[in-house]
Amino acid sequence: MTPIRVIDTGRKPAHWNVAMTAALRELHRAGRIPDSVRFHRFPPSVYRHLCWDIVAERDALAGRLGQIGELIGRGIANGLARMGLPARFQPRDQVVIGGRKIAASRCSFEGPTVVCHGHVLTGAADVHGRPATGEAVSLRALLGRIPADEEVQGLLIAGLSHVLRRPFANVALGDEEAELAERICNDATGALAIGALPHVSDGGHPAAGSVAP
Repeated sequence: MTPIRVIDTGRKPAHWNVAMTAALRELHRAGRIPDSVRFHRFPPSVYRHLCWDIVAERDALAGRLGQIGELIGRGIANGLARMGLPARFQPRDQVVIGGRKIAASRCSFEGPTVVCHGHVLTGAADVHGRPATGEAVSLRALLGRIPADEEVQGLLIAGLSHVLRRPFANVALGDEEAELAERICNDATGALAIGALPHVSDGGHPAAGSVAP
């Protein structure tokens, strides 16, 4: 079975992260890249937690959106449980510990491709970096320390691999992915803002009507 790729693009500006997610989605939809997981971080002024995207063949996971969301959530919960935490998945695609949210995700379809976005609260229990509330809790609050991103990522991948029954493999970001993300970032027509993102053909070139490089 082909492994799911694991990519870490580090800390990048918000608009670059949005563009990279769009690039991965388009290239996967066109059959140019295999199923992938991308870990990333936003600048501290925007978000203070570990984020991830999953771009995969919808039928290879479960097919129905609700089923896919549950599978991903169970995988994240399994990974956090490997830290000795009583994490569990609950409906509406959240992972909770003691009734408080520690992680959440959201999935959508683009043809045969499903894209799931998610995050795990690490150093701050609020997506805007505010102090913890009664509805959320962070790894720092639970463990008394902020675990290294590499530690959290490894455990999440182990949990996802266990639940999805798929192997994972760490790889570097490909040139085609990086180039398309930069093209989306630099698009002067405003396509990114209005959601009319460029489509990539299965030949690796922009399809007719897409944004020019």
